Amino acid sequence: MILPFFLDKLHTGAFWLFRQNFLKNKVEKGAFEELWGDVFEDYAASVIERGLDSHNSSKQEKVIINPKYNQKGNVECADVAVCGDDTLILFECKSTILSAECKFGGDFNKFYDGCPSVKKGIEQLGRAVQKLGNLHQSQRQVVDGIDICKIKKIYPVLVLSDRIFSGLFMNDVLDSKFQEKVQYQYLIKHLQIMPLTVLTIYDLELLEPYIQDKSLYKRLDEWLNFFEKNKRRIGFNAYLHNLINRENRSNQFMDDGFAEIVSEGQEFLESHGINE
Repeated sequence: MILPFFLDKLHTGAFWLFRQNFLKNKVEKGAFEELWGDVFEDYAASVIERGLDSHNSSKQEKVIINPKYNQKGNVECADVAVCGDDTLILFECKSTILSAECKFGGDFNKFYDGCPSVKKGIEQLGRAVQKLGNLHQSQRQVVDGIDICKIKKIYPVLVLSDRIFSGLFMNDVLDSKFQEKVQYQYLIKHLQIMPLTVLTIYDLELLEPYIQDKSLYKRLDEWLNFFEKNKRRIGFNAYLHNLINRENRSNQFMDDGFAEIVSEGQEFLESHGINE
């Protein structure tokens, strides 16, 4: 338990330290928080891309980073799109640094209002589904590499940084917020919009080796079946726990990175006469 606690404080602790003590005006704070969010988005995208590229020689699933609408100049559709033969996964990746009052207040409405990045991510996913799958061709947006006429299922996925979003009922509640954003009567009839999947970045890292030999959408189908079977109460980490017990495998990239960090830490301690 010590290592996860330490890593969490390196993430959230560093954020609040810089925000409160080193950034004095609102413009700088806003710029810093935007940069923090951009770094998180890029990292999450790299995990998705690395996991899929490791087995994607046949290019059955194409990863598109920051896909943009053709008709809208430079307007982004999603942070990441993963396009299969007849499936489309849309990712929004949001850094969610929550205040103690927001996180531990016990009022979900106040909690949700205190998570503007989560609300924004859900709105963006709903808007992307609506624009790509609009029933009226004149209002439909096009993204290079995505042929919506061939797509049968769209999977909206929200990747967040805080472990609290793995909690009981959290995925179900956030999915209900997503459903409010989708106007199904104005979508192409052959499209099936899957329930929202909420991942933490820790979930995504653990999932990486499990999408190296199996399509990502098939893992999401497994999760959604698991979700329904458990009456939509659980978070993705419960499915992951079941998956890891069933198909235990290592993440070589993470293992190598961890070994490097441990080695450097050991050298530092020994150079200061500690832990000799």
